[in-house]
Amino acid sequence: MFNAKTIFRWGDFMDYEKDCEERLRKYARTEETLAILNKRLDKITMHGKPGEIKAIDFSKIGHASMTSDAMQDLVEAKHILNQINRVKDEQEIIKIVLDKIKKNNKEDYKYLDFRYLQDKSLEETSDILGYSNTSMRTIYKIRKRALKNFILYYWG
Repeated sequence: MFNAKTIFRWGDFMDYEKDCEERLRKYARTEETLAILNKRLDKITMHGKPGEIKAIDFSKIGHASMTSDAMQDLVEAKHILNQINRVKDEQEIIKIVLDKIKKNNKEDYKYLDFRYLQDKSLEETSDILGYSNTSMRTIYKIRKRALKNFILYYWG
């Protein structure tokens, strides 16, 4: 029988359902996240860009603080690039998983799309899928099945 919780050898639980719900909610905001990260990267690269030379102070050439600032900018830029790559990789994986679910079970895909990607309430999702609010038990079954499929495709 499938269990959404797994005990790791050190005693901690991993709740796959909650993890996948969080991943789907983050996926819905990835374009916004990438835009913010790219804006931060642009700010750093513009910060390190040489400005207008007004007068040269030869005493500051090769000064440790100038080198230190440049190194800090490089390290921060590299960190942001790593974040951008991680977000893009995660985005690609989730897109593949959602495409597989969409191909195999459109109802599960619609549930995941409305509930997590479009951030609709459970009642709104129920109405959109054509179930009355009195059949919430059915919606919970769809939720469980959709998340189970997501877990199986995502985690294997």
